[in-house]
Amino acid sequence: MMRILIFLLLSQWAFAQKEFTLVMLHKRQDLPAMPKEEVDKLMQGHFANMEKLHKEGHLVAAGPFEGGGGIFIFNSTNRADIDRWLADDPGVQAQRWRLEVLPYKPVIGSICAVSEPYQMVNYSFIRFVPQLTKDNQRDATRLFLAHQDLISGLNTNKVIITHVQMGELEDLVIATEAINADRFATDPAVQQGLLAVEAKKLFIAKGSFCEK
Repeated sequence: MMRILIFLLLSQWAFAQKEFTLVMLHKRQDLPAMPKEEVDKLMQGHFANMEKLHKEGHLVAAGPFEGGGGIFIFNSTNRADIDRWLADDPGVQAQRWRLEVLPYKPVIGSICAVSEPYQMVNYSFIRFVPQLTKDNQRDATRLFLAHQDLISGLNTNKVIITHVQMGELEDLVIATEAINADRFATDPAVQQGLLAVEAKKLFIAKGSFCEK
């Protein structure tokens, strides 16, 4: 198995086998143009709200994707709380991103406190999204197990963690090495259309998830 790496905001906690909420902030392709001064003000408010939520113990981790968007990981599974915290974000209020709220539970591993100055590094963020149809539904379990075997075979000192979304045929791998979607061309679940592969680069602080 592998352990997940995501940019950790300065934290005093260590988590293992705990349930969280992952929020994907997807870059909008239809975003209307705004004056730079307004965008800067929104982003200042965005970062200030992140700092506030972190100090209150709600926001465990956050990190941007290369090219726009990013993720939040909240220390809660209460959707009403998540919605309230997001609603206070000026960037969210201005609909700067398309939000996707997902249950999240690390398979193994824990979050380590990261002190300033952060050493920011690039990590591969590979998401496998289920695409259930009448043609692949019957073989979904077999295909997903084959997929997990392939992912386990990636386990090296450079590939750190996998996460399985609760109750869904969904997988997430974050790796210290560069990995693109082509790496999974032989994945049976991908070949049969059960899983769609989304590959991004995520900026994180080194050591966030206790990797050596």
